[in-house]
Amino acid sequence: MQNKEILEEIEREKNPLLAERKLENRITRDEWIRRVETEEQYKELLHLFHNGLDWDMVQGGGASQMDVLKKYFDGAHGYSNLDSFYHPHFHNERVQIPLNGKVREVSVCRAKMEVAQKAFSILCLKVLKDTQDENGFKKIRLKPSWWDIFPGNEDVFKRMLEFFSFAKNIPRKATSHTELIATDFLYKLATSAWNQVSEEMVSEAMVRNRDAFIEILWHLGELKFLSEYYMLLCREDIEKLEKLSESLKDYKNDPMSMEDAFLKGQGNGIVEYLFVIKQKIQLTGKEPPTRERVIRLFSR
Repeated sequence: MQNKEILEEIEREKNPLLAERKLENRITRDEWIRRVETEEQYKELLHLFHNGLDWDMVQGGGASQMDVLKKYFDGAHGYSNLDSFYHPHFHNERVQIPLNGKVREVSVCRAKMEVAQKAFSILCLKVLKDTQDENGFKKIRLKPSWWDIFPGNEDVFKRMLEFFSFAKNIPRKATSHTELIATDFLYKLATSAWNQVSEEMVSEAMVRNRDAFIEILWHLGELKFLSEYYMLLCREDIEKLEKLSESLKDYKNDPMSMEDAFLKGQGNGIVEYLFVIKQKIQLTGKEPPTRERVIRLFSR
């Protein structure tokens, strides 16, 4: 068994308290969505998110698979940050939920976070994971398995970008299997806004959302990619990098000069990469095109 398969086996969901119960085969996607929106019991929400992306289980109804998928992004919001779920109203309230194979008593904040982590975990394992065998970790040789959804489905693509626009939803130092899947997904998707490996991956939507992808690469600590593909950057890409460089704060939350950020290596090296990119472009003697011009070229 290869290392990748071993990791998947180790990390695969094995919560017997959830596995014992399956959603009824007759449940429709409309009913699944209604229950997710109205359910107040956290153990039931864990159950719903555990099974909701089994396409053969949640059938029929007016809602589509993509409607269900959007609910996963909603449910997963804040998965990595307990403070996202804090509320003084239920600060001391405790509930029982299935956790690590046992029923445990936890705070309501923790229960909400466990539901978000469940939604994020299933989202990663069943949708964001690139199952294209020819592709490696953060390497694209063929179109990723999720490409027809991101950016193929406009509504889900937009919801995904909204989800990852919240910086704490982006894994910084991925350690778990699901975080590694998310890192791989985000890197491949973001870099495809510049580096299309095939004609079928040329997308106007990707180019129009480059600002979002620059922020994603920044939070991932992957701005080196932009310095290596500087010849593909447009004028607006440079302006976005400049705005991010000017937005840096020090430990007192005061504005930090670009010089200080450069000397202290703050902001994932954004000032250094911006300097390198500008220098490389200057040596070419050519002005970067506008983003609209790049889009027109893609539209031919």
